[in-house]
Amino acid sequence: MQHLIRQRDRESGDEGGTRCLFYALGTLLVSLFLCSVFLVCHERSRQEQERERARYIAESYATKIEYVVIDAYSSVYVLEGLLRQGRGQIEDFESYSAEVMKLHPNILNVALAPGGVVSRIYPYERNKQAIGHDLLTVENRSREARLARDTGKATLSGPFVLVQGGYAVVVRLPVFLDGTFWGLACATFTFPHVLDPARLEGLGKQGCDYQLSRVHPDTGERVVLLGSSKPLDEPVEASVELPNVRWTLSVAPQGGWRNWAFLYLAFGIATFISLLLACVVGLITDLIGKKKRLERVSERDPLTGLPNRRALSREMERAMAAGRPFALCYMDINGFKEVNDTHGHDCGDQLLMQFSERFREGLPPEGVLSRLGGDEFIAIVYGVENRLEAETLFRETLDAIASVPYRIGSLELRSSVSMGVALYPSEAGSPEELLRKADADMYGHKKKGAPEAPARCLRTSPFPLRAAQ
Repeated sequence: MQHLIRQRDRESGDEGGTRCLFYALGTLLVSLFLCSVFLVCHERSRQEQERERARYIAESYATKIEYVVIDAYSSVYVLEGLLRQGRGQIEDFESYSAEVMKLHPNILNVALAPGGVVSRIYPYERNKQAIGHDLLTVENRSREARLARDTGKATLSGPFVLVQGGYAVVVRLPVFLDGTFWGLACATFTFPHVLDPARLEGLGKQGCDYQLSRVHPDTGERVVLLGSSKPLDEPVEASVELPNVRWTLSVAPQGGWRNWAFLYLAFGIATFISLLLACVVGLITDLIGKKKRLERVSERDPLTGLPNRRALSREMERAMAAGRPFALCYMDINGFKEVNDTHGHDCGDQLLMQFSERFREGLPPEGVLSRLGGDEFIAIVYGVENRLEAETLFRETLDAIASVPYRIGSLELRSSVSMGVALYPSEAGSPEELLRKADADMYGHKKKGAPEAPARCLRTSPFPLRAAQ
């Protein structure tokens, strides 16, 4: 029997271990899911903030580029004013041009092109090969010149490769005298030095890669003018509005938008916290399970598995609190001591177990059977308020049990049971009082009538009694 009880305990322990594992694994998965959702939302929010920051930086530098370029070609408007004042002539062109180049060190040359043909240029010696060029017809350079003449607005062309090496951009400003096209005032700037005042290197110091690009007017392809040669990762863009042309400043973080180091670290920490939380939940679940098992064990008779005195008291207290009437039967097995003395305690244990199983089967569905200890048992049947009805019910159950001998190993035993009855609420109002009245009733019956027949052996098998399993 002890072996069976230990087996039930092991099965209960295995079930508790499975439950702990299930709760721990569920906690781990839920925690990882929630942490992942949090990290994804946090990363999206962080990236959006990074994009707003990059957008602000791009727009700030785009504005700087516009200002720098416009400030640079404002020098051409000085020439336009002098031409208008001189009715198409500037007597001291070289002196004025030298002063303009002092104000803007990135100017390579300044030229006048009456009718679109270059006639004067400064400095002359290194640019004299440009004298006589018709800017309105020269190959690859005429588009912006004609656009300036036709729209009456300054145009910016380039960057293009210089013959002497390097890159340059050219501003061409149309000059009109009395509403008639006179020609063009031109200034050539080195590129990208013309953008030095914008300090684009500051983008790198702010952790950004950038590209300054434009769409080629002839091919329609995007041409990178300045900045990183490799493609940027989903850059934010800001437009640079210049005369007859639009440049685009693209900005992206140097390491990309995703902070992989932070994500790996955060996910590692989240995994550690999830594992720790899962262990805590598993431990708590295990402790709760053990507590419940201990409570069940503390309220169960270890031999028969029936409720013990503690559980019986709690059951009666609940019934009394709910106002449920019931009949209580106090029982003990006659001659049980002789069975133990004659056939051993294993045989006595088997007798107690078989008696409890038979009586429990004979009880109504809502009946409760418990063992107080030794050979003493208590039975409760709800809804019975009449003593005669209660005594008849319990006695018929006991007689039916006693009519069939107990088969224990090589023995057949027949045993009678003494009983006493007490009713709630008509006869007692507390568990202790009920037990006393039922106990007294049982011993009263024993004194009034003939003593109950003790347990006796009906037949002995030639085989020895086997120990209880």
